[in-house]
Amino acid sequence: MLGDKDTVVIDVRNYYETCIGRIEPPRGGAEFLDPMMRNSREFPKWLNAPETKEKLKGKKVMMYCTGGIRCERATALLSQMERAEDELQTQGIYHVRGGIDRYLKTFPEGGYWKGRNYLFDL
Repeated sequence: MLGDKDTVVIDVRNYYETCIGRIEPPRGGAEFLDPMMRNSREFPKWLNAPETKEKLKGKKVMMYCTGGIRCERATALLSQMERAEDELQTQGIYHVRGGIDRYLKTFPEGGYWKGRNYLFDL
């Protein structure tokens, strides 16, 4: 999906976490979107912004977070919004199951990950 130009990738983590490491899709591939949130309570407001909805419309939407919980909540919210709003239709909503932690175990060389993964609970 990261190589598909009809995909947008959303980092559901906070701004600090995104600054120290993130997925970088290949050139000509998915568009990376950073909500630039201080905390996850800001995500619904960002998601409801007209400019965000326009970027998501007609695209495959992939989200990721550190361990999977935040992106599960974020994909559920977007799915609910999509059902409620005819003008916000995507090609599908996905998340990286297990988050960055599992992604880096699956791709030990890093895959499309650049930087560090901030683990706050160790």
